[in-house]
Amino acid sequence: MSIYLGFDLKSMLYWLNRYCKLVEIHKQGELWRLYVLSDEYGEFENVGGLFCITTQAFKPFIEKANKDTTKMKDLLNTHTQK
Repeated sequence: MSIYLGFDLKSMLYWLNRYCKLVEIHKQGELWRLYVLSDEYGEFENVGGLFCITTQAFKPFIEKANKDTTKMKDLLNTHTQK
């Protein structure tokens, strides 16, 4: 399984979905088309390998996703320690 700065494909798509107005993935022959629209960064569109184009779309959100992932882990740890 491929990992990009601690995030696998599933988690990158999860955070893109949380942060963006629109995320569309379409199969185009042997490749994939990814379209992302966010208030903060505008539009992103690319065609290629799914992991490759997802990492490109996810790059602007890495810092925010790292912070939110840490918050979620801390929250889970707080609840499981009680």
